[in-house]
Amino acid sequence: MKTYLFLFVLTTITKLYSQVFSLYSTSSINDIYSASSFSPIKIRIAQNGVILLDTENSILVHFSENDTISYGGKSAKFSGLIDPIDITVKGLNVYVLNQASNSILVFDSRLNHIQTILISNEVELYPSLIAIDQYENIYIYSSDLNMIYVNDSQQKNFTEFIDLNMQNFDFNCISSMRFSTNGYLLLLSGCDNTISIFNQYGRLIDTQPNTIDGMAISVKRNGAYFIANKKGLIKYGKDQPKNLFIESNLIDIDYHDKKFIVLTDSLLLRYDFFD
Repeated sequence: MKTYLFLFVLTTITKLYSQVFSLYSTSSINDIYSASSFSPIKIRIAQNGVILLDTENSILVHFSENDTISYGGKSAKFSGLIDPIDITVKGLNVYVLNQASNSILVFDSRLNHIQTILISNEVELYPSLIAIDQYENIYIYSSDLNMIYVNDSQQKNFTEFIDLNMQNFDFNCISSMRFSTNGYLLLLSGCDNTISIFNQYGRLIDTQPNTIDGMAISVKRNGAYFIANKKGLIKYGKDQPKNLFIESNLIDIDYHDKKFIVLTDSLLLRYDFFD
């Protein structure tokens, strides 16, 4: 029998300038999904819960207070998680990027498969990151080619959006790619510890330092962003970093509608965030 661990903790709300993180739920990864090998490395807030992706074991999980739904195990089917590497959520849909098979699986919030989008281009892209803008255009990052491509509803193929080689980005440096609702694309680079901000036309408008060696990023509605490092330091925009004092390594973060979630190698932490 699956068990769910919800430790509702009365915490002293800690303020850092105008920021408030209030922890309201802690869940063990082992209790979220019973498979002993479940090791998620990606997390996104979704309809009525959160989505977790274990890329090594090809397992996708929707977790909420009411139930846990899983999909996956490696499969070569058209709707299978062959080699999932990244996820994103837009509205009620969940998008999973299959890398070597050059495809995107689309699910509803209950992990029912809706469609498979084949990534068509003149060359094999082998993308490693996916993001979706406010108009539901799909963007993918190819670390092999150091390029970002876009596919809108009027196009069959993915076409070039940003040539990072022309922006002096090194290969295999982008570790996270996220959109704000006002159309800004944020790229987190692990090579030079920067956050690069592009407008909706693919023009670089700002570059900011990643002063905490952050490895995960999430974006608020107004374009302000959170960045986090594996020790649990959280930096919000240009403000000073805050320590969440987590006891295990931070892996990923996400933010949506005043909800902030943290994935560690053993826990899922959920916070209310106020600013």
